[in-house]
Amino acid sequence: MLHQDYIDALRTLGLDVSATEEEIRKTYRNLIKRLHPDSSSLADKDLFLRIQRAYECCRARFEQSQCRIACEEQEKHGISSNYSTGLTSSEPCDSLQNGTYLFLSVSARDALLGAGKEMWVVDREEFCPRCNGTGTAAGGEDEARCPKCHGKGCIPMQWGEETLLIVCSTCSGTGFTGRRPCTLCKGRGRVSIKRPLRIHLPRGIQNGTIIKLPGQGPWQANRYSRAPVFVEVRVEFPEGWHINGLDLHTQLDIPIWTALKGGQIPFQTLDERWIQIPVSSGVNLMQEPILVEGHGWINELGKRGNLILTPRLLLPQTPPSQAATALLQLLEAVWPFSHRLALPP
Repeated sequence: MLHQDYIDALRTLGLDVSATEEEIRKTYRNLIKRLHPDSSSLADKDLFLRIQRAYECCRARFEQSQCRIACEEQEKHGISSNYSTGLTSSEPCDSLQNGTYLFLSVSARDALLGAGKEMWVVDREEFCPRCNGTGTAAGGEDEARCPKCHGKGCIPMQWGEETLLIVCSTCSGTGFTGRRPCTLCKGRGRVSIKRPLRIHLPRGIQNGTIIKLPGQGPWQANRYSRAPVFVEVRVEFPEGWHINGLDLHTQLDIPIWTALKGGQIPFQTLDERWIQIPVSSGVNLMQEPILVEGHGWINELGKRGNLILTPRLLLPQTPPSQAATALLQLLEAVWPFSHRLALPP
């Protein structure tokens, strides 16, 4: 991809060259929801397609090298799949033009272990049953018989020796003017018929991955086939968790008494398994994070990363009682500090 193509795509999205991948994705979501034909009868189809092409060009810039490496690894190990982990450089920038683009939010557990999800996708469009394809609703206060066709909905026109009936452009063939847009089809005259779509998420799917499902979108009469469906996966991590490569990072809360005398702390991993984290007596909370091997993220080849826990000391939330204060004074007497605290001047 040429650098100028990337700059032009950012300008179409209303962004500058310093925009991050997350900013591009967020901007695209907002634009696509506002400009989608199903959400507004005044949507600009050409602008909608330009936004899609611009976003795909931006995605291709971020995904080219990653997807190429993933495909080479799969081919080297003889792994095949019926989904695409991204958009490769060999695909044209208008590949989304005749497809359906969806967003799917999944939990980190489902992304880690793999899961089946169901979504709804547009199957076809039909004439609106409420307005019979006219796009208007009868019975409005401003409704009046069309003065041009006199309520017939068509105008006769002489064509040689024959008389043709032309749909009235004033009332769009309804015979009436002043009608409000149909509430069901929002004035489009057509409604979208949807059907369920089953999506299989492979183990270890990453945030921002685009799954391509050929032949699962709306029927295209001019192509005698169904359009593809592109599903962008959004992985939602629990609060305090983040991923770095294949390693998962979070905090481990250690009560002060366990930090003093040692013990084991039960901990629930991201795949909802309980493990015991050993804590040595008098643990130094300023030490390196605790490494738990084999409990991190997983890739398409089955390799799993590590779980890295940052210790955090938990203190009592209320002031000590008289009995607790007496015990603390006794503890201070029998277990004094081995060095003085460095006080500020």
